[in-house]
Amino acid sequence: MESTDLKPWRESRGWSEQQAARYLGTRLGTYRNWETGKRKPPDMLWRLLDVLGTIETFAPAIHNTLLPGDDRRPGRKAGYNQEVQS
Repeated sequence: MESTDLKPWRESRGWSEQQAARYLGTRLGTYRNWETGKRKPPDMLWRLLDVLGTIETFAPAIHNTLLPGDDRRPGRKAGYNQEVQS
């Protein structure tokens, strides 16, 4: 895959750049640099997308817990892209 493959991948899901960045666990600016080809994403990103695609296909209920905007994602830290709720 190439960096330019990220935009069709994101758009096929109907996501904004912010949602895609959040799904991949990176900052918006980093994601934009990857998508536009200004920076090369780490090779591990393509492996991650393969794994997530497999989960999406064979375990959609689990995959749905990983979607952007879902604060129940495993490993999520309080305060990451959100205000801490009291």
